[in-house]
Amino acid sequence: MKDLAFSGQGNNGERDLYLDWVRVSCDTSRCRAWDTVDTDTSRTPLADHPAVLAYRKGIETDDLTSFIESFASLRANRVRGVGASQYARESGQRFEQYSIEDTVRELVEELADASNYIDFLAIRILHLISNTKETGIDCD
Repeated sequence: MKDLAFSGQGNNGERDLYLDWVRVSCDTSRCRAWDTVDTDTSRTPLADHPAVLAYRKGIETDDLTSFIESFASLRANRVRGVGASQYARESGQRFEQYSIEDTVRELVEELADASNYIDFLAIRILHLISNTKETGIDCD
């Protein structure tokens, strides 16, 4: 399966992981409330992957495996890109010089950032759900 992690352009070649795009799993003719959603998948990594497109229609095991591999490729490309400028040193990687305390601190900070993004997404999803209920859209 083709690696789909970087199918679009933007941010000077770097991909922005912030998801401005939401894939709706219901018939779009019934989902007029979603008209304001950015459906340009070129700015969202993996949005056009077969596993994403098949969600709630039946994701094949090969497509799920491909998505996992593509997501790993996305992470690796971030290490080569923005990660290299932030963490690469003349001899090795910055984390190789970390003490245990430095490693734990960095991990806690990254977990806090990840948790914040989960909160941001929860707010957006809950807002979308409330709008769906107000407009009477049934996506089941």
